[in-house]
Amino acid sequence: MTWGEMPGAEQFPAASHKLIMHSTLSVGGKTLMGADAPPDRYQQPKGINVSIHLKDVAECERIFNALAEGGNVTMPFQQTFWSPGFGMCVDPIRHPLDD
Repeated sequence: MTWGEMPGAEQFPAASHKLIMHSTLSVGGKTLMGADAPPDRYQQPKGINVSIHLKDVAECERIFNALAEGGNVTMPFQQTFWSPGFGMCVDPIRHPLDD
């Protein structure tokens, strides 16, 4: 749901109407929730890490590749001494107010 789709949207600046107000992503029976910050509370991110742990290495690699597409792979998905499959990337998603 965007800020523009919620009840009372007219109370918010038009610039906020395309921002995400509520989103959920279910992964392996767990739920991640997220939202864009409203313009008056937005601060450019300094960094965030999200780790996904699944038993199926192929599924982990599929998710990694989807997140990495169009972004920057900082460590290719591969076997490590601590995991049968691990990778790091910066996804290409940018906050609309960064432009």
